[in-house]
Amino acid sequence: MTSSKHIDIGDLVWMPRHADDQTIDMIGVVVEKAKPGTWDANHRRIGVFWADGSGIVDFEPIEWLEKV
Repeated sequence: MTSSKHIDIGDLVWMPRHADDQTIDMIGVVVEKAKPGTWDANHRRIGVFWADGSGIVDFEPIEWLEKV
């Protein structure tokens, strides 16, 4: 995915660079956009709640993600 694609809160995303036989674990929902002025916002990361059972939000580079 290129950074020109728009990802919104509530979108389902996956990380194809890290997909393996358990692709379902790599699907998540966007729950937060990084706030302006933070490290994450400056490096274009967004908060994803992954379906891997970890129960935490990970801030991932937008360039690594694709909409489902």
